[in-house]
Amino acid sequence: MTSADSKAADVNAMKSPHPASRSRRCVRPFPARGLNSNRSLRLLSLRLLSLGVIALTLGCDSGTADPGPTRAVYFDMATKRVLVADLTSQYPAVHPESGQATLMPAMYCEVCQEWRQVPPPDQWNRGPMPLLCPKDKTPLVPTGPLPEEAVSDGN
Repeated sequence: MTSADSKAADVNAMKSPHPASRSRRCVRPFPARGLNSNRSLRLLSLRLLSLGVIALTLGCDSGTADPGPTRAVYFDMATKRVLVADLTSQYPAVHPESGQATLMPAMYCEVCQEWRQVPPPDQWNRGPMPLLCPKDKTPLVPTGPLPEEAVSDGN
């Protein structure tokens, strides 16, 4: 048998539909570690399950979160006095006693030790500078001692 005859026999063996007649290599229908193997599917499902558990535990809330402040310090534009009233989102806010919209938010100056009128919160971030005290030009802070009327009323 010549080399040409042996090559033709090899080619005919490769064309044979029966896998045992193939002498060179065996072709598997799916790769051993591809997406279709059981091991890969188990790992994928385990990863998805663990991600779901992590998302649920991080997203859970114990229900004891502080709802935030319900009262705030305001500057009354009519009387020029500082008082504590219920927190609102509309400014000027309605005065609890007079019923007129004369209350503006107030912030505390630690140098002057006084509450100062400030613009509504939606206008606080319009400039690059923090809110400054008009008297000594130091930054105002949102916390400070409550006005005397609020302390004496027991609120």
